[in-house]
Amino acid sequence: MKPGKSMVCTPAALLSRAASLLAFMVLPFSSIVPISALAANARETNGHWSLQPLKAPVVTRTSIDTSPIDAYITARLATNGLALSPEANRATLIRRLSFDLIGLPPSPREIDDFVQNQFPGAYEQLVERLLASPHYGERWGRHWLDVARYTESQGFEYDKLRDNAWHYRDYIIKSFNDDKPYDRFMKEQVAGDVLEPVTSDGIVGASLLVCGPWDEAGNGQANAAQKAITREEEMEDLISVVGQTFLGLTINCARCHAHKFDPIPQEEYYRVKSVFDGVKHGERSIANTAEAKAREERIAALKKQIAAAQDVVARIEDEGGFAIPQSEIVANLDGAQRAERESALSRIKTHRHTLEAIKPLPVSYAGTRVQPAPTHNLKRGDVKEPGEVVTPGGLSAITEVDPELGLAADAPEAQRRLKFADWLADPRNPLPARVMANRVWHFHLALSFRPGPRRDAERFWREWRAPDASPIARLARHEVHRERLEREDAAPADRELGDLPAVVHSNRKRVLSPRRVPRCGQPTPLAFPAAPP
Repeated sequence: MKPGKSMVCTPAALLSRAASLLAFMVLPFSSIVPISALAANARETNGHWSLQPLKAPVVTRTSIDTSPIDAYITARLATNGLALSPEANRATLIRRLSFDLIGLPPSPREIDDFVQNQFPGAYEQLVERLLASPHYGERWGRHWLDVARYTESQGFEYDKLRDNAWHYRDYIIKSFNDDKPYDRFMKEQVAGDVLEPVTSDGIVGASLLVCGPWDEAGNGQANAAQKAITREEEMEDLISVVGQTFLGLTINCARCHAHKFDPIPQEEYYRVKSVFDGVKHGERSIANTAEAKAREERIAALKKQIAAAQDVVARIEDEGGFAIPQSEIVANLDGAQRAERESALSRIKTHRHTLEAIKPLPVSYAGTRVQPAPTHNLKRGDVKEPGEVVTPGGLSAITEVDPELGLAADAPEAQRRLKFADWLADPRNPLPARVMANRVWHFHLALSFRPGPRRDAERFWREWRAPDASPIARLARHEVHRERLEREDAAPADRELGDLPAVVHSNRKRVLSPRRVPRCGQPTPLAFPAAPP
């Protein structure tokens, strides 16, 4: 304490501190405020740009623009008196492309071949070759697995290994390599196990719902209330990954009260929860219906043949009577009986060997399904205070798509997820396109779109989201097929302002890989203006 200062606060200062403390204490308990009052501010965000329909803006290109995105960047550069950095040399470019698209460096021979190849389409051919590499799915699948919180152990106290969780990892890699359309990709991970025609890929895809941790101890305890709380925590994790992965929204924040920032009332959290209430952790067969039926029919036919052969042996041996030992009966059989018995025994042996050789149906940690009871809106998220029953539904903030799924509170479990998958992948839903485009942009350039002039990139989103132009690899091609990414950046690498307009104020990330690679060449002679606050 400074000399001459009193330890006693003045009444005004004390009142100010008390008010601050009260606000700090009340905020966590704001759920006691009526939902309508809590959501008032959130509803005002319904007009947020991210929730609006996708639009195709007018693009004015110059002679140096090779894509619509270039037009916005060069225009922004011009307003600040800046010019594009010099082009990267070909050796640098192939390294950037290789690291970003497949996560591996090019071989010395590949570098030499590309440097010496002066064919005008050499760059495009390089991009196509890297996109066709199986390593492409391995590299970009890692980004998705991070989003999906993929793990091969259950976490918590026991942290047991999930020996059959790897199918989902391989499914993601294969989906990227197969250039799977993104709407199908989304649907499979929400309802692939009931999406007709049911396939092994679809069943495995739905593993997204159970990729997260599972509290075995909590789910196994005797206290019903604590067990219900554990289940609610589990469901919050599931809803969190679905909302943030595909919509970029923290729906889980509305579990105990209306979302304080996004237009998501508490009721809609439980409507989404109703969609997934039948999803449980565990392993299941990933064979489709036809494969399972064929296996069952084959097993049944072999067992029938074994039983028929056993009847033949029993008939022959019973002819000697019950008091005669089997060895004497066999020794006294005539030639025809002996041959018939040996043939039947041979068939039994063969069929049993075939039966034992039939492999069990493959299983994966894709979760199990049960028919759930109707879902209640829990007051303040408390399992001991169930409120009204809710029906499965989507989010009303996405106004272009009807959040009503047309299902009753006791609708079949499969129908809930199928209807939600259709709502999620509806072309009028703007969020999946924006969220995925943001991720791809981020991982190519280590930058993100944020509110403001970044809306100029909506054509980029729109072209990607079109039903006939939505495969994942096509989105990657849209990102890398442009000359401006061949340009190098000599500015310092430690200033990152994750914002499209800020690219002109900090480093323009001319590398394709999020990791920094050595830069070369001469810096631009133009000075960089100060970054905006």
